[in-house]
Amino acid sequence: MKDELISYKTAQLAKEKGFEWKTLNAYDGVPMVCSHSESIFKPLNYNSPSGGNYVSAPAQSLLQRWLREEHFIDIDITPTVWDSNRVYRGFIHQDFIRSEIHLKNICREFSYNINYEEALEKGLQEALKLINNE
Repeated sequence: MKDELISYKTAQLAKEKGFEWKTLNAYDGVPMVCSHSESIFKPLNYNSPSGGNYVSAPAQSLLQRWLREEHFIDIDITPTVWDSNRVYRGFIHQDFIRSEIHLKNICREFSYNINYEEALEKGLQEALKLINNE
């Protein structure tokens, strides 16, 4: 099984919102991904100022982890049945925690999709939109 990389659109939004974790994959300024073998190359922060026109292309699971760990945003994808077809329903939960005090929890339904990866991609985009750049 291979992790699904985020789309170019999602990668651009992640860069805009401050994603700077190291990855082996990047888009090279157009929607074309450049991949590097971990045995030859070390992961790089393509979104850093020295990254040039590259945009980091992490796996969906890595961006999901970044959202959870850095911004307290969790994405849940749940299978459900709709007109006897299996579809995936997505929810975003965002917690604001300051000084160990739970201030607010936002729960938003965002999508019905045919497969898990499409639902997760939509959820990543919607979660990134919740981040305010300061």
